[in-house]
Amino acid sequence: HEGVEQLWVQVSYKVDPLSVQVTSTNGRTAPANVTLRREDQLRQFLSAAHRARLQVHALDGDPEHCVRAKHAIPLGVVDAIIAFNQASSPDQRFDGIHFDNEPHALLGWHDRTRREKMLKDFLDLNAECQRRVRTQSGLTFGVDIPFWWHHVDLQTGKPVGEVVFNGKKKAASWHCLDLFDNVGLMNYRDTADGADGMVVHGQELLAYADNNKGARVYMGVETIMPTPTDTWYVVGLPRKRFEAALRGLGREFADLCRYDGFRLRRIDDGQNVHVGLEV
Repeated sequence: HEGVEQLWVQVSYKVDPLSVQVTSTNGRTAPANVTLRREDQLRQFLSAAHRARLQVHALDGDPEHCVRAKHAIPLGVVDAIIAFNQASSPDQRFDGIHFDNEPHALLGWHDRTRREKMLKDFLDLNAECQRRVRTQSGLTFGVDIPFWWHHVDLQTGKPVGEVVFNGKKKAASWHCLDLFDNVGLMNYRDTADGADGMVVHGQELLAYADNNKGARVYMGVETIMPTPTDTWYVVGLPRKRFEAALRGLGREFADLCRYDGFRLRRIDDGQNVHVGLEV
């Protein structure tokens, strides 16, 4: 009724924990053994969606999947969806795969010395996913990115998300537009114009994609008013002490976005970094 053409639908799956390990074949991480849940229901839904002229992309995401030690899981998800499609009739297949893995949600993102490695791991993972999709299926592949990775970090004078990849040093935003079939731009605003509107935040990325024949860009739009959540802030450290802690006694926290089931939250007031647990 509203003219919607494409859905990104969260898939449910189970992972064989014994298969999640950092092993490699020809320099590539071996995928985990992943099994999609409720496959019969998925096929029924996909068939109904296609009758309604809707494309459906399988969606998944977890910031911790950006960490190299966890790459086996998203690679296993890609292989599971390819296998699902191969075992299904044409009208009961996914049309694409989309990952919403956000490295900037990991606690270690605020350690600038660690950030470039995190982004390199993120790009390595998704470049391999794109390769698998293009060589083994008729699917399309895309990722979500924030609108600000190419913005200048006032403390360094360089782009926030700058990283060397394929021999080129530039913001990860531009690498993603170069590499993937599509990009979801996390530009969650409910107004188009103004200094904080969708247009001003998206126009450079859209222009780059147009000029370089890059990824198709889907613009995120805010559609709800999130309910505020309480966070208990348990520690606040000067930035240098915070970064030193992530390289030392607290290094196990750097690759986490949750702790004991609670989501980790950060506030950077310009001098101190405060870390809390969302209640």
